[in-house]
Amino acid sequence: MIVSSGVYAIIFAAIAAAALLPFIVGKLTKRQEPGFWQYSFVLLVVLLPFNWYTPTIIDVDGTGQIDRRVVLFPSKDYKLGRYNYINNMGPDSLVFEYVMYGSVDEGETPDKALILPGELYRADVVAIDYLFVDAPQSIRIKGNGAIKTRLYRYDGTLHDDESPLSDEEGPLPCEESGESGE
Repeated sequence: MIVSSGVYAIIFAAIAAAALLPFIVGKLTKRQEPGFWQYSFVLLVVLLPFNWYTPTIIDVDGTGQIDRRVVLFPSKDYKLGRYNYINNMGPDSLVFEYVMYGSVDEGETPDKALILPGELYRADVVAIDYLFVDAPQSIRIKGNGAIKTRLYRYDGTLHDDESPLSDEEGPLPCEESGESGE
């Protein structure tokens, strides 16, 4: 089941309110029912992992509009996990890349991915940091380095080193990882 990000926010808020309701009622009435802590705790414990493992689908069309949807239950095309699915519905190809700041081992990140029109790509990240905007040359970080992600329209060159993609580097489709999302 796939819902819009607005509907997902309402569902998430309703479950959180249901988890906190016994606590609020107990404080207002100065009377606490036995077991209300367990009820609230169980709902919150269920709520957090549910939120962490619901992937987002980013639909990109040819007009520059981005629509975000959330996968609530797994299906044939969408598995549960910490992913972003990029659905390229427009006529232009897209590039998904990792941007590294500071001292980061380049072996830690996969290569860039070219997403052709009509393709669905699974990015193994929780959030895409730069959607159709240039990544800054530097950022403020704590520690030695940081890895950010970027999605942009492919215009024949890659924006970091201005070298063209070769024909061998094609799209990286949603691959089965052998993990069960159920």
